Parts: sequence; C-alpha cells; structure tokens
Amino acid sequence: MKKANLIVCMAATMLVIAGAAWAAPGDSCNEAIVAQTGSTFGDLGAGNSRWYRFDAVADGRFPINTSMPGTDFDTRIAVFGACGGAPIAENAGGGGRRAHTMVSGFPGMQFFVEVSRIGGGGSRFELAINEVRLGPPCNPTAGDGDCFVDTGTPQCEDTCGGPGCVGCCNAICTLDAFCCDTSWDQICADAAIALGTPCVAIPVELKNFEIDG
Repeated sequence: MKKANLIVCMAATMLVIAGAAWAAPGDSCNEAIVAQTGSTFGDLGAGNSRWYRFDAVADGRFPINTSMPGTDFDTRIAVFGACGGAPIAENAGGGGRRAHTMVSGFPGMQFFVEVSRIGGGGSRFELAINEVRLGPPCNPTAGDGDCFVDTGTPQCEDTCGGPGCVGCCNAICTLDAFCCDTSWDQICADAAIALGTPCVAIPVELKNFEIDG
C-alpha cells in the first residue's frame, strides 16, 4: 500500500512539473519578460496577449507604443504598476497597428506592460519603450499642416483648427514618434484633439477679448 501511494504521489508531482513547463515567459503578468528601453519584438501566436516588465532607471516620462514597422495587427497597450488591479495607463490603437501611451516614473519603479490584440489580424508586434526626448522631436514650419488633420507628411505646424497651439507637435511626437518620423496621419490628429493642453485651439475671437474695467 505504501508503495502504491508513493507511485501516485510521484505521478502527481510529475504532472505539476509538466504543467508548469507550459507557462511560457510573457504569458502572464507574473511571467512578464524583462524589457529595456528601445524596441522589443514579440509574437502573440495563438494567444491574446504578451506581458513585459520595465524597470525605470531615471526620473522622467516613458512613452510606450507599438507604432513600429514590426507591428502587423491592431494593438492595445495597458500599463500596470503591479500584477493585478486596474491599469494606470492604456490605449487602443487603430489603422491596423498603432497604440501609444505614456507613464511617469522614478528609479526602481516597475511597470508591467500588456500588449494585446484588437479583433483579428496578425500576431507579430514591435513594442517601443523610450525616455522622453531631451530636445524637441519636431521643428514645425509653415506648410507642415494643421495638427488636427491628416497632413500626409511628418509633423504639423502647431496650429489646431486654425489658431496656434504651441507645443502640440512636440507633445504628440513624444507619445508617438511615427507622427514626426513617418507621417502625421489621422491617428496623430485624433490624439492631438483628445490630448487637451497644449493641443487646444484658442478661438480667434477670444484672443482679442478685453474686459472693460
């Protein structure tokens, strides 16, 4: 009887070990893959999401996006401060591949980033985690086009619906470098509209508004 019990226990232990072997890195928050600043390539395969852990090494803001050539499907990014609970930042992309968000951190702070699929499509993605650029990512000039519209060319001229909105081009390109490096498309324009300050159009009639004292 003791021998039979021993065999059963050994078999159960082997099943547990075999089951644990199926938990691949990145399948869950607890199995998150350690990522550094820069680009990381991943593949969801038949799964729904892939997890990464990023450790901040300096004070600052960290743009996180999938607006990269290696992404071939519509993505969603969610960032967590710990495994479990609600995300502290998230964004669902559009136009086939783009999603972007940004978090602020300090040395030693950990972020858990989940990349998931929206609808169908491919499975390969390129995740970029960067620090905010030290200089302005764009140099808006006349002719670049309004920040609130799809210009078809990189950057915008820091006008939002007509009036000036100084700093809008810089703010959006910090979130999504695609907008300055490749094309200021409709996703960039929608981001500018949704961002608020500094992407806020000031009506012309309010610029010359005076209060009689």
